[in-house]
Amino acid sequence: MTGVDATDDLLALLLEEDGFALPGDGPAPIPRLAPDAEVPNAGVPAAPAQERLWVLDRVEGPSTAYNLALALRFGADVDAAALRTALNRLSERHEPLRTDLTERGGRPVQRIHPPAPVPLPVEATTPDGLAEAL
Repeated sequence: MTGVDATDDLLALLLEEDGFALPGDGPAPIPRLAPDAEVPNAGVPAAPAQERLWVLDRVEGPSTAYNLALALRFGADVDAAALRTALNRLSERHEPLRTDLTERGGRPVQRIHPPAPVPLPVEATTPDGLAEAL
């Protein structure tokens, strides 16, 4: 047994103790949602929680209750290109960030959009300008 094999065995043991498994050792991955193949452009059925929000939107009208605004202040120079790349990769990897609800046949369905560049407006300011913005 080489040092690499021993390290791999130790890693597998530690992961197993913590309830994790190495790829291929655990259960099959959760399948991705897919549109109904029998109905073209049918979309993915909405989850029950999504359906409740859709009904509320129909009854009460549009709301910003589930929107969160966030401003970040960085204390040093930020690599805007790297941040933009990270946001784009995050959006590519996580379909919920690219999903909205639409109506088909009087029912809500999820519409998963293809990956697209995430807009990232960057505005440089001075400490005085920042104080004025607050």
